Order: sequence, then C-alpha cells, then structure tokens
Amino acid sequence: MVMGVVGLMFGGIGGSFLVQDEKNYLRPSQDKMHWWYTHIASMGDSYNSAVTGFIVVNIQIQQFIWVQWGLPATISGTLIGSTIRKYKIQFAK
Repeated sequence: MVMGVVGLMFGGIGGSFLVQDEKNYLRPSQDKMHWWYTHIASMGDSYNSAVTGFIVVNIQIQQFIWVQWGLPATISGTLIGSTIRKYKIQFAK
C-alpha cells in the first residue's frame, strides 16, 4: 500500500515539475540568472525527494505518516527558498 502512495506522490510531483519546466522553456524569464535559481531548486527538490522516499518507506510509524511526508518538504523548502533569496540579493549588487 505504501509503495503505491509513494509512486503516485512522486509521479504527481514530477509531472508538476515537467509542466513548470515547459512553461519556463516557452516563456523564458527576463532575469539572466534564472537558470541558477532553477538549478538550486531542482537539485534541492531531488535531494528532498530521495530523503522523503527513504523516510516514508523505511520508517513505519503509521500515526505520523503525514509528518514523515511533510517535515522533509517543509525543512528543505525553507532552506531552498532562503538560499535562492541569498543569491538574488548577491546577484542584485
């Protein structure tokens, strides 16, 4: 049961990344460093996916399953967002 949920979640998330990448390809950003921010976000998201998948599959605590899904995403989203903000400020100078 859990493996099916993992596959559906990552398939949906990957599909949403595909749609976003197609939009960025068809209408490129005016920011010349947009590729750098996209790279940071993509690398961080792939690491988050690996960590989340490992936690959900290998740590079986049924009453905390939503925490297992949500906590890595919350932590990595915060770190990715702050890293991108840091570089946007640095490149603006």
